[in-house]
Amino acid sequence: MGKHQAKDPRKQKGIKQERPKIDMNLMLPEDYGALEAEGLEKTYKFKQTDIAEHVDVQTNAKMLDLELDFGSYHLDYSYDGRLLLLGGEKGHISLMEWQDAKLSAEFHIYKRIVDCRVLDNTPLIAAAVANEYTCLYDYDGLEIHRLKHHKKPKNIEYLPWHYLMCSSCIDGNLAWQDVSTGELVAKWSATKHAGRGKINCFRQNPKTAVMCAGHTNGIVSLWAPGSSNPLVQYRAHKSSIVDLCVSHDGKYLVTVSSNREVAVSDLRKFEVMDSWKHHRPVTSVDISQTGLLALAARHTLEVKQNVFTTSSARDCGHSTYMSHQIPGNIISGARFCPYEDFLGIGHNSGFQSLAIPGAGQANFDGYVANPFATKKLRKEMEVKKLLEKIPADMIGLESMVGMIHSDERQMKRHEELMRLQNTLNVISKETEEDKEKRVRRQNKRKGRGRQTQLKKLIRKKALVRDTTRERLEYELQKLEKQERKEKDEANTSIFDRFK
Repeated sequence: MGKHQAKDPRKQKGIKQERPKIDMNLMLPEDYGALEAEGLEKTYKFKQTDIAEHVDVQTNAKMLDLELDFGSYHLDYSYDGRLLLLGGEKGHISLMEWQDAKLSAEFHIYKRIVDCRVLDNTPLIAAAVANEYTCLYDYDGLEIHRLKHHKKPKNIEYLPWHYLMCSSCIDGNLAWQDVSTGELVAKWSATKHAGRGKINCFRQNPKTAVMCAGHTNGIVSLWAPGSSNPLVQYRAHKSSIVDLCVSHDGKYLVTVSSNREVAVSDLRKFEVMDSWKHHRPVTSVDISQTGLLALAARHTLEVKQNVFTTSSARDCGHSTYMSHQIPGNIISGARFCPYEDFLGIGHNSGFQSLAIPGAGQANFDGYVANPFATKKLRKEMEVKKLLEKIPADMIGLESMVGMIHSDERQMKRHEELMRLQNTLNVISKETEEDKEKRVRRQNKRKGRGRQTQLKKLIRKKALVRDTTRERLEYELQKLEKQERKEKDEANTSIFDRFK
């Protein structure tokens, strides 16, 4: 070869080389498993004793079976799946690191417990005491706080990223309280409007932190602390809703009713996608991180798969993945453990931990939840979470966390547009009778003959155009036209001239 070699045209000045596309899935090497059957075998016929014989020693040690004598047990897992909280109906509370079988706290409050929650980023335990209040206890069993705004609670939930304790009470009140400052954020009445029955169940949407309430007349309502009225409400069942649960991606809502009906709703459309009849009345429901659905009915527990991907309810009826029975007991609650292939069930004789292959998320984000964090790292994460606490007014149907406003003018224009739309909605809802009442109030302190003047004023108002409404409609059209023009300019390309 000669001295003068031909230059690579890709290395010439002004020509950019194409970078190879990186598959981001390489950053997530782990994949969740599943239970597979051979030949004519069915996975729901496999028993827990058969699974225990073929798993490793560490997994076998996590398959717990605790016999406890303090009534039906409510359970809750921490956000990272490290802690397990058990609350007996007769007042027994136990907190443990269930993976290592280490008992962190155990005490008795001698009161009837209707629900309990782990406060992930604080050394506290929340318990809903029947006909009293929601109380916060430390690991020694001392009552640290008594939340008197949460009177006669029925269900409680904890929002770890907002530090909010939420509860639904027997009298229909919903309360949000900040556990880091003790401030009452909001308290609304969910049953003051006609058409909504009492609240039976109360769960959070893990994606948006919106609270979902199931009522006795089959209505599902979505609540946020920034609004005294429900954000959305729709009818999911014809009978009373017993329990509900939202998927981890925030797209689907599963509700069960007293007439054995199971319904899957799409939270993007707020309508029921699928529904089918279960062979027994379901009392508890939960969804795993990978989309498995657990249905607890009396002494039987069933885990279904492909519930959110099937096209018909009949397919859902034949998608049973695993099944388990506890003869002579009634299941009071079922919860999947985060980042673990285990399902915990509480019943009237204690607690059981079942191995469900493929239930937990195989890859975890260390900034969100780290199951392998040390004690020092957990303390640092507690301080960081407190500094990065999300305000309660950011809770809404669409999560605002992670959104970046590139243009401040566009954000202000969007706020102005929303304000004008809300004002127009209020004006359009005002009927003629409301206008007449408003005019009567304005002219209430008039002198003699006010009825004659009032009639004249009403006739005059009917002839005069509503200038306020016209001005608002004009401004609204102007803003919409400006936004449409900016979107068209953003979508234009330099090759449009050749079309």
